[in-house]
Amino acid sequence: IYSDGWLMHRPEGFDKFGRDQWNRCYVRCTGHDLHLLFDLNGERLTEFALPAGTKGYAKTGLLGLQVHPGLESEEVAARFKNLELRELPVFDAKEFTLKENGFLEAAKDSGWVDLIDAELSAWQPHGGDGQGFEVEDGVLCLRTKGGASELRTRADYGDFSLRMEFKTLRGANSGVFLRSSR
Repeated sequence: IYSDGWLMHRPEGFDKFGRDQWNRCYVRCTGHDLHLLFDLNGERLTEFALPAGTKGYAKTGLLGLQVHPGLESEEVAARFKNLELRELPVFDAKEFTLKENGFLEAAKDSGWVDLIDAELSAWQPHGGDGQGFEVEDGVLCLRTKGGASELRTRADYGDFSLRMEFKTLRGANSGVFLRSSR
């Protein structure tokens, strides 16, 4: 898990990761002190809370997608599809229910925004020559060749849910940045 720095690594996630297949990921990010829920392929992998008062982390920020080539020599190191985000407003009893664990649960089919379009209009490359990213048949491809080190959202987000499916090459180092400052 990344934000304005590395937060956590869960080695047991390797057992839940489907090699050479699409993996379904769900992230929920809430609170001023960054509370994250992370599910991989339908199983809860992480519930993480940044300790209250921790300095140096943004309360809102961009999302980022990163990849470093893996152990295989294919051209595409990571792929994303069905990448959607829904910002979470302040609690509204008409749209949400409060669960026993203190989290809000949204009504079905409410407010999801597709973050992948042919022009990648929600994203901007960061670093290098700005190359190495494209959309093929609705799939966002992060290439092993190209000078940009990551994609960042043009908008900043505070409390949100994020869901996506992803594939990576064996050994590729890729990730999703949450609430990163600019």
